[in-house]
Amino acid sequence: MAALIVPAATPPPCHNPTHFLSTPRRLTTTTTNHRSSFAPPPPPSVILVRWTPPPPGCFKLNFDGSVLHDGSGRATIGGVLRDCTGRIVFAFAERTSHAPIGVVEARALIRGLDLVLQSGAFIASRPLLVEGDDLTLVRLLRGESRQTRIPLLMEDDILELLGRFRGGCEVRHIFREGNQVADKLTKQAYCCTGVWTDERLVPAGVWHKAEEDRRGAVYQRVAVLAPNIPAMYELHFGIPMAGAVICALNSRLDAATASVLLQHSETKVVFVDYAQEALRLVFEAGARGLPSSC
Repeated sequence: MAALIVPAATPPPCHNPTHFLSTPRRLTTTTTNHRSSFAPPPPPSVILVRWTPPPPGCFKLNFDGSVLHDGSGRATIGGVLRDCTGRIVFAFAERTSHAPIGVVEARALIRGLDLVLQSGAFIASRPLLVEGDDLTLVRLLRGESRQTRIPLLMEDDILELLGRFRGGCEVRHIFREGNQVADKLTKQAYCCTGVWTDERLVPAGVWHKAEEDRRGAVYQRVAVLAPNIPAMYELHFGIPMAGAVICALNSRLDAATASVLLQHSETKVVFVDYAQEALRLVFEAGARGLPSSC
């Protein structure tokens, strides 16, 4: 396997990640034939994702949904409200009826907003930031797109709830790496449900994720472009153990599709199987760049 730095795409306007420049590295494997055909890519702009606390006097609600497609008909929702210090005000993990993931994400948001309004007049009167990793839902609620995965009645319910916050409410998109506490709560709901109003009582796994957010832990994405070989199997465990998120790509993709996926995932490092056609796709993707229509 070989590692290659690739450029990242421009983030959506409703997201504000941390940027820094990284020095590009050259491949050290046997890729002479491909390297001579393409110009080296420009220095990449690497995006590091992390949860950021709200400004003083504000609260932040993170929500998420999960749907299993294993025939069990199970789906869950989760969310967490935190203050400007990262302290958990409440967290919830609940089961819901099986539905498309867009609908389940919307249910998680509705349940979270309901709980915020039930938390007392003081919290309901303060400015609220809402973050979720469902970009389609976030853009719909922000009025940036009419593309939707939820019924119109559900959209109206959400907008009505958002309008009940006297201090104002803003919905933002966050990459999945910055939404890990809510994601952990959806996983928790498969085995144990609940609503916790004391952060000392939340499940241990959720508390540890919240502590990582409080310390400002950052998360990176690492892509793998390879067939089902032993190295791919090892990376499925090694990358998460290193604190990053794996983006596994199909090595049978054409160069244009690989280009879109690599740049959309905003990955920092790409592992490729130099013995396969995957390496050729990486070089073609880097030379061609992201199509202007994407």
